[in-house]
Amino acid sequence: MTSASDEHSPLTARILSLFSEPTVTTITAVSAGRALERPRADIQTAIDVLVQAGELRPVSDSSLRYMVSPERKAQLEAMFREAAHELGETTALVLREPDEMVVYDDEEPRLPVTAGLLSLFLPGTGQLLNGDVGRASLVFAVWSLALLTHLSPIWTFVALYAGAEAFFTAKVRGMERKLAMDGTKKEGESPA
Repeated sequence: MTSASDEHSPLTARILSLFSEPTVTTITAVSAGRALERPRADIQTAIDVLVQAGELRPVSDSSLRYMVSPERKAQLEAMFREAAHELGETTALVLREPDEMVVYDDEEPRLPVTAGLLSLFLPGTGQLLNGDVGRASLVFAVWSLALLTHLSPIWTFVALYAGAEAFFTAKVRGMERKLAMDGTKKEGESPA
C-alpha cells in the first residue's frame, strides 16, 4: 500500500529502497512493479536510468534481474535498520537465515505454446505476451494491412510467422531465465 509521501518520491529512489530489505538481493521490473504498484513500463524506464547511472547492474548479460553493489546494499540495509529502530519495529530487524528465505520466481513464465497460439490467431499478441511491444506493433500492422487489402497469402504467412516467432522467442527466453537462475544458485553455493 503506498502512502501520499511515497507517491511524490522519485521512482528511482523507491526502486532503490526495495534493496533496503535484508532479504532482497535482486529485483526485476515485474517484482518492483508489484511492490511499488506502478506500471511495468515506468519501472523498466526507471531501472534503465539506474543502470545508466551505475546504481544497478544486471545479474548477468542476458538476465532480467538487477542487483546493487555489495557496498550499496550494506548502506541501504543500514538505513533500513536505522529507520526500523527509530520506528520501534524490532521484528523488521531480525535477520533470517538463508534457509528460511523463500525464493520467488517473480518473472511470470511465458508459455511458448500460449504465445505461439495467440500470435497464430491474432498476430502480435504473442509478441506482446513476450514483452516485445515494437515487434508486436509491426507484426499486427503488416497483418492488418494485408487483411484489409485482401492479400490472403501475405496475411496467412504473417500469421504463421508471428506464431512461430512468438513460440521460439518465449522458448529461448525461458531457457535464458532458467540458465540465469541456475547460475545465481550456483554462485550462492559455497564449496563444501
